[in-house]
Amino acid sequence: MIISQIKVQDLAEIFAMPTALNVKDTDVRILDDGLELMCIDPSHVAMATIRAYVDIANAEDDDEIVNIEIGALNEALGKFAKTDFVDVFIRDGKVTIKGEKSRRTFRLNAPSEAKPLRVPELDLEVSATVPLAEIRKAVKFGGDISDHYIIDSLHGVLTMTTESDEGCSATYELGSCKDLVRVMIQSDYMANVIKALPTAEEITLEMTTDYPMRFKASNGTIEIMALIAPRIETDD
Repeated sequence: MIISQIKVQDLAEIFAMPTALNVKDTDVRILDDGLELMCIDPSHVAMATIRAYVDIANAEDDDEIVNIEIGALNEALGKFAKTDFVDVFIRDGKVTIKGEKSRRTFRLNAPSEAKPLRVPELDLEVSATVPLAEIRKAVKFGGDISDHYIIDSLHGVLTMTTESDEGCSATYELGSCKDLVRVMIQSDYMANVIKALPTAEEITLEMTTDYPMRFKASNGTIEIMALIAPRIETDD
């Protein structure tokens, strides 16, 4: 299989989510119109499916799945400039990234015997579309206060709030939301997922109180659907 003349920065963006979730390796499904990545973080708090539409040539088997070690991939990409264009060859159990005058090769992992990962199709009741830039501002605005965010829609406004035991708090308004919802999400997972989303105008947030929160974003080339498990509030 060959991916021809892809910019290193674009290739890194495809694999940004597995990197952000600190996964050691990820399954990559090779399709006739691109790649599909499936990954889950080691603590099973967050998971994601990434669909990348890139030109694929000489695919040996349609719907083939290979397993790529993320550390080895990032190390190889780091040897090239972000603006370099490279060809990517996946064959004979190896990945080769070839630039104009140089190449890096590393081995694929043995294929996983587990069934391919899929983000569950949960029936989440509330959907809100907000500018990606705004939610990134919200993460930065309150991320140093607590280890969790509370996303709720009291008074018809979707907000992200974080509160510390010492009485510090921060609230950021994301936009209007007519449906009532309240979800508590770990701040580090929220920050990592938001950081790894592809450059896009908007992000869709799908929620139900005390259910996982789903994130959807697309820039026309990369589509990501990520899920973060909630933190359940207790009376303790």
